Amino acid sequence: MPKFKAAIREQADHKTKDGTYDIKIRVTHNQKIRYIGTGYYVLPEQFTEAGEVVDHPNATHYNIQIRNRLNLYDKVVVDLGMKIRTMDMKALIAFLRSLDPLGRDDDFFFTAEKIARHLHAGGQISYANITDQTISEMKVFSGPFLKFADLTTITLKGSRCT
Repeated sequence: MPKFKAAIREQADHKTKDGTYDIKIRVTHNQKIRYIGTGYYVLPEQFTEAGEVVDHPNATHYNIQIRNRLNLYDKVVVDLGMKIRTMDMKALIAFLRSLDPLGRDDDFFFTAEKIARHLHAGGQISYANITDQTISEMKVFSGPFLKFADLTTITLKGSRCT
């Protein structure tokens, strides 16, 4: 069963120009260790062994976001059940990185934007542009989030996308 913990890697090659380090989620699975960056940077003295940020202007925000991500990863592992045992580290890391730390996996726009990025990366620019345009039009009508459960023909007619 994978284990997750917030950590910083204090090796010189992980240090930024301003002396900070990226807080990472350490993933231990099948006796291997890998790291997933969080995008939050702190000085070593602002990070405790327990994995908490202290004496930083954004400490509360960072701690909440990191706990949320750890909880999300734990929940996903539980939801996967026995399937997790068949996943190698590379597949697990790819899967965890594909998750939205804000918990928007049931958001239509989050999924549509992932598809658009995939289309752009695959060179399908025309389809990607149409997808981007559709997303923009729908956001004007529905706001920045749209749950799949709320996506109906009435929603689409109201957004002028039909």
